[in-house]
Amino acid sequence: MSDTTSLRAGIAPLGLFPSLEYRRVDVIAGYQHDSGRAIGADRLAGATNDAYVALGAYPVVNEQPTGGFSRVGLFTHGRLIWDDATRTQGWGTSFQLTGELGGFFRDRSPKHHEWEAAEAGPRCGPRTDTWGVVGEAAVGLFLEAGYARLGPLDIWSSTLGLSIRLPAAGYTAATSNLRSRRCCCGARL
Repeated sequence: MSDTTSLRAGIAPLGLFPSLEYRRVDVIAGYQHDSGRAIGADRLAGATNDAYVALGAYPVVNEQPTGGFSRVGLFTHGRLIWDDATRTQGWGTSFQLTGELGGFFRDRSPKHHEWEAAEAGPRCGPRTDTWGVVGEAAVGLFLEAGYARLGPLDIWSSTLGLSIRLPAAGYTAATSNLRSRRCCCGARL
């Protein structure tokens, strides 16, 4: 038995498409870091770093009256593990029951910078920058049971955790209203 703190960061690409907000399946790939202290002779102190892939199904998906979704999912995780303390490689698997409440988030905010056109000279038009956030935003709870084989050790685990999904952010910059093909310090466009 060991007390462990676990942190996961993953990418859920299906959460980037608004048409898939009420989907019944999910795929997540990411990184997991576990750190803790030894309790008992069968677990060494140290940290493990994992690469994982999670495949899941949502048997219950409900559209909320205020927009968004609530869903209950079942996931299975496959893990490749590296233990820093013992320099040992291993593998693991886990099964997870999760509940989430969230929605699809989309925000684009164009910003116009007229001063950049004035500094660049009369041949350049104003610059338009657009930043945006798109994707699922959700908060949830999960219960997980897992098994890992790390060198000669068999490790069983149970986890209760909080999950937070953040939408992806992006940025684009474009120069508009060009008056010539040569613009801004002689750069050819």
